[in-house]
Amino acid sequence: WTSWWSSKGVRSLNNSQVLLPRGKADGWFVLAGVDDPLGYPDLGAALRPAAPQAGSPLPVVLAAHRPSPHAADASRRGVAVQLSGHTHGGQLWPIHLPASVASDGYLSGLYQVNDMQLYVSDGSVGTYMTRLRLLTQSEITQVFLTSKTVQGPPWRQARLGVPLVVVAGVLAGTSAVVTLVLYMRKRGPLDCWSSRSSELEP
Repeated sequence: WTSWWSSKGVRSLNNSQVLLPRGKADGWFVLAGVDDPLGYPDLGAALRPAAPQAGSPLPVVLAAHRPSPHAADASRRGVAVQLSGHTHGGQLWPIHLPASVASDGYLSGLYQVNDMQLYVSDGSVGTYMTRLRLLTQSEITQVFLTSKTVQGPPWRQARLGVPLVVVAGVLAGTSAVVTLVLYMRKRGPLDCWSSRSSELEP
């Protein structure tokens, strides 16, 4: 992808950074990018200023394809905001639970990681294996950088998928146990064992 972007005139931030103006406000901020774990990630290099900065450090926005494993380290290094994706919000229930575990719990939406805010997008048209989505949404996120900490929406579809997986697992396990108990009450534990033993005899 890096070569393809470069051929289109787009600069990729591979473990590097660039200074961008703060819109109508005076001053600048740092947009840094770190490679995906499948590449050659170097968070230290991504956050290292290309030139000495006069005065107080500039606020840093980090673009990292995956929310993990960089979020905790980035927050300790003073990053203000991390923007990530990769999870697709779980994309297709019940994949939400393993997707959440694989990303250290950062599945979808806005998170507070120490003093850093992390936003994980569900993505727009990108999907994995299938175009189907269940309990997640396609989105194009518009990010506004402010000096105040903001709160995310009270809930997102993708986050609802995780407890539903747990509830479904508990119900399935309970149903299996109840079915086994009813079967054993009907046949009796000794009858079940004797019938199984007789089937094994030559």
